[in-house]
Amino acid sequence: MHYNIFQDAEGKRKHKGGCDCGQVRYEVIAPTQVTAIECSCESCSKRQARYFPVPADQFRLVQGHGHLSTFGAGTARHSFCSTCGVQSFFIPAGGDNDVVGVMPHCLDPGTMKKVKTERRDASKSPPPSRAR
Repeated sequence: MHYNIFQDAEGKRKHKGGCDCGQVRYEVIAPTQVTAIECSCESCSKRQARYFPVPADQFRLVQGHGHLSTFGAGTARHSFCSTCGVQSFFIPAGGDNDVVGVMPHCLDPGTMKKVKTERRDASKSPPPSRAR
């Protein structure tokens, strides 16, 4: 039997990602196949935001604390690189800091096997819950 030391028995592994210029970098423990949410709220639609939720304790900002600008009060908190403008993760509305939304297109290539996308009607659906 072949074992991948970077992947656990549940199909989760460490993924690395970040912004375009490299100032913001993170690591996240997540499955190798995820369902990304395409939110229909006005803000996400205009940015064409697509993300998959992970428990906040499975996300670690490795570098770029001083390069992040954040907007959103009382709803989702959107952080983006103040140098290149890329949003590679955010705190979803209603997530009360226990969930991080990770943009799959901002992950480094090679660790994610499949990303399926589901559209979420923001007017009818609750925010993502802590997924394990």
